[in-house]
Amino acid sequence: MKEKCSKDKFFAENKDKILAFGEYFLRKLSDSDMLYCKGYLKYTPHYNTRNLAVCDTFSRYCVAGSIRRKVVNMVKMTYHQWEKLAEESKNRNIALGVLPDVPLADLENGLVMARMIIQNGERYWEIKSEGETETKIFPELLKMDLWGVSVTCKFNPYIGKYNTPEITELAGYYGSQWITWMEEHHKDKVREMKSAGTFLAVAQSVNRDARNYRKLLNRQYEELHPRPSEFYGEDELRAWKFTRDYYTDNATMRDNVLMAVTQPF
Repeated sequence: MKEKCSKDKFFAENKDKILAFGEYFLRKLSDSDMLYCKGYLKYTPHYNTRNLAVCDTFSRYCVAGSIRRKVVNMVKMTYHQWEKLAEESKNRNIALGVLPDVPLADLENGLVMARMIIQNGERYWEIKSEGETETKIFPELLKMDLWGVSVTCKFNPYIGKYNTPEITELAGYYGSQWITWMEEHHKDKVREMKSAGTFLAVAQSVNRDARNYRKLLNRQYEELHPRPSEFYGEDELRAWKFTRDYYTDNATMRDNVLMAVTQPF
């Protein structure tokens, strides 16, 4: 039978985390004039964190069993919870030593463990595969050369691999349209560009040029067909935008995208 951990022992072993969490919790309540601490305070209006009585009550609440569950939950944050945090909150949790891991039930590809660690101030993922005795460490972000372009890829702890974007995601809207058209009508030229490592660079060049061309067309269209005022209502404005976009998008595809270019410009 496990020895029951007393409140004093638990507080001594986790003092830093409890105090840090207590300060963070109190800061979160600083703009509130109502505080409710389970087991010690009833619904009490007109109390804030500057009130010593509330602070004292909260300190006793910290040592109670309820805070133990909160501290344990902090330490065992899942990756799913972690991804919902803003970057500022992630850095705050790192300062408190609160790092995410992936529950065993969510792991794939034979993984039995995946947890985040900090080395030299940088985030890494430590993973372990079934049947292996040693763990492997991967940086959270890694620059890769994909299709001749340097891309920052993020480690996926669920599968133990980096998420690499599709070429169409990096090429942009018109670049992806150009890729689809080239792969259907000019397969030989596509193979040559892929071998030379210039395929994505050309697609991104097409996308930039097409976007600039469409902006020009939008300005010209609005000069010839001024935008309707709010007096005419939303339906009239929606119809005007639809007509403008239809014209400028088709003209951009025809003049700048559906071309068999093989060099960036």
